[in-house]
Amino acid sequence: MKIIKLKNITCLILGLILISSLFAFNASAAEFRVNEKMGNVVISQDKGVKNLYTAGNMISINGDIEKSLYIGGNIITINGDVEGNIFVGGNTIIIKGDVGDSVHAGGSSILIEGNIAEDLFIGGGNITISESASIGGDLIIGGGTVDIQGPIAGNILLGGGQIMINSKIGGDIKAQVDELFIGSQAEIAGNLKYSSPKEADIEEGSVILGEIDYKEKAIKKIGSSKSPKILFGILTIAFLIKLLTMIASGLILVYFFKNITQQVVKGSLTNFWSSLGRGFATLILTPIVVIILLITVIGIWLAGLVGIVYVLMVFLALSLASIVFGSWLIKIIKKQSEYKIDWQAVVTGVIVLALVTLIPLVGWFIGFIFVLISLGTLYRMAFQGLISKK
Repeated sequence: MKIIKLKNITCLILGLILISSLFAFNASAAEFRVNEKMGNVVISQDKGVKNLYTAGNMISINGDIEKSLYIGGNIITINGDVEGNIFVGGNTIIIKGDVGDSVHAGGSSILIEGNIAEDLFIGGGNITISESASIGGDLIIGGGTVDIQGPIAGNILLGGGQIMINSKIGGDIKAQVDELFIGSQAEIAGNLKYSSPKEADIEEGSVILGEIDYKEKAIKKIGSSKSPKILFGILTIAFLIKLLTMIASGLILVYFFKNITQQVVKGSLTNFWSSLGRGFATLILTPIVVIILLITVIGIWLAGLVGIVYVLMVFLALSLASIVFGSWLIKIIKKQSEYKIDWQAVVTGVIVLALVTLIPLVGWFIGFIFVLISLGTLYRMAFQGLISKK
């Protein structure tokens, strides 16, 4: 049984690697946009693009996207239509355009005003699906305050605090909430199954064609819920936001600190074993050196300086590890003579390495190795820089 499971996991990872690689290599069908100062990014109305990757502070997508949109930022407004999928993470997210496929979104405040042809997978603090919006597939949602005014063709799986449903629902509703309100305009074609500390407030005029299954839920402390489906949704949203953040960080390194990134990638992969040894030594020995310096009164300030540099180098190595992995993977698959260091390496490295690290033990070990060789190369570069200044 264990052999079969391992075989299935291996096939899954290889398939994901292949899909991600083919997805990232299609450079002719993709564009990347980042403001040089990581400020505002605007895609004009008359500018049509295919696959779009973008990150920044305030982002406005006014033009249509012929394929899919991958976006991360602070305030995000999507006015144009997107024929494919949308993957978005940010603080404030507004989607006004129509979407030809599915939407995956995570943020603090989210407003959906457009029509989504397939599923909507969403998590956030305050979520509103307005009357002008519609969902052609299922709705998987988790939030603090959720207001559903637009029609949902499929089923709804939700968890959250205060939930309002006031629209046509074509399938079943399964919910774990603190408070549930069914408005007078609600028409639920399927069953309503929910658990809550109190029964739902169902207004006169609402229609529920299926059965109502209510289960009283005792008020528990935060973190005590054991619903695997809701937990899976929250973890998936968190995983998505993590990917978007890592991609944005990687793109900043590649385009704004290209020389350093190139040195780390080439140094890590061309001197693999020496970089691995230096990285391991740096990771283990530096904290010991800091402790020794703290023992001496004179060395306290130096211990603080070394500690700060050490933490910064570790965090930088974590970001660079995905780029190193992506560059290595592209070189192996495409049989290139040199290591590619661009947006493709970032996107491929972040997505594939994140998926690989989901494999228990083995995946984590692979990710750790790439962090170590990145850290070892950073240490060598820093040491050579100090020597050259003397």
